[in-house]
Amino acid sequence: NLTLNQSKKLFLQIHSPKEFSKLNYSSETQTIELFRYQSPNPVSLTMISSGQRAAIALSIFLTLNKNIDKGPKLILLDDPVIFADDLNVLSFFDFLRRMAQEGGRQIFFATANEKVASLFRRKFRFFGEDFVDIDLFHKSSIKKTG
Repeated sequence: NLTLNQSKKLFLQIHSPKEFSKLNYSSETQTIELFRYQSPNPVSLTMISSGQRAAIALSIFLTLNKNIDKGPKLILLDDPVIFADDLNVLSFFDFLRRMAQEGGRQIFFATANEKVASLFRRKFRFFGEDFVDIDLFHKSSIKKTG
């Protein structure tokens, strides 16, 4: 299956450090297995971190989005890297940037994490006028003085 192979390839691109050599989908058991470079034994999804599971889910989602022929060239993401470490966040942002540049995708990215928002701004600000940063806040978070 082309989409499955693309998802595997994307996961191996965006997940850092390069811990896994292979990702397989077993149609018999309907499970995903990962293989680490140093071990021939498969690793199940229950044995990896939530950040690694999120990277797999994002790989599948982005592959499906990339393969859409008709419809809007749009990606909506709400805190997709909440469980990822900084290295994986940067790898993911690099991929998103390439997708925006080469795939003509418009990306809406929401996060409540100021550090992630700052990294996103740095990675995407080079788009110039095409980059819009909207800072939203809840009224109750406004400090009243006086």
